[in-house]
Amino acid sequence: MELFLSLAFLFSVGSLLGWCIELVARRINHGNWCNPGFLTGPVLPLYGTGLVLMYLTCLLCERVDTGYAWLDAILPVLLIAVAMTVLEYLTGIVLLKGMNLRLWDYTGNFGNVQGVICPLYSFLWTLCGAGYRFLLHGVALRCTDWIAGHAFCWFFLGIFYGVLLVDIASAFQLAAKLRGWAAKSGVVVRYERFKDMLYERAEKGKEKVSFFFVMHAPRHWQETLDAYLKSRQTDDHKTRRKKAPPKDENSDEK
Repeated sequence: MELFLSLAFLFSVGSLLGWCIELVARRINHGNWCNPGFLTGPVLPLYGTGLVLMYLTCLLCERVDTGYAWLDAILPVLLIAVAMTVLEYLTGIVLLKGMNLRLWDYTGNFGNVQGVICPLYSFLWTLCGAGYRFLLHGVALRCTDWIAGHAFCWFFLGIFYGVLLVDIASAFQLAAKLRGWAAKSGVVVRYERFKDMLYERAEKGKEKVSFFFVMHAPRHWQETLDAYLKSRQTDDHKTRRKKAPPKDENSDEK
């Protein structure tokens, strides 16, 4: 029971911190504030799951003695890198194949696999694993020990997970609408791009849209879907033109 409470706590903390990290990163990269992720609330479950994996990996590695101090030190980092890459791949593929959605796209990155994972981000996950192993694992242990001794924390975690379940149910309802449209249109929806377009159209229509509830603007859904499809067709046309072999000016015209 104590382990379950600890993991539930770490998942909530990781989800909240991950959302904050993505929020700032998107601000720096794109110059605007955008609610990142699939859900409405300030949580990113991928990061929460990642923190849980890091915690469990380090706990398991503490029971392993390879006989080499340097290997004992880096083994958790390597395992975390592999675990996070696999988690990112599985999450991306489930959304891509099951719901025709992309929450992130590494297509333009070197060595990417289906645009879902790539060496660059696996390296970043390795750095995150090293940071957790050498800087944060001790903090996580102290926090989980404190949580285990304070049963009233169940109340706050219960509220968090209750709201999270409602949020997930609502998000999947919206995703089902997008999936049906994407299947008919034969496209994969880049979720963040669609969200940005929806927000821009709401602003142009002088409609007040909450930062968190931009996906709940049904008045602009259809026109945004039409605009999104048109933009995708334009992008695909440009891509085909770039990939097409250059025309031989000396060839005979028929």
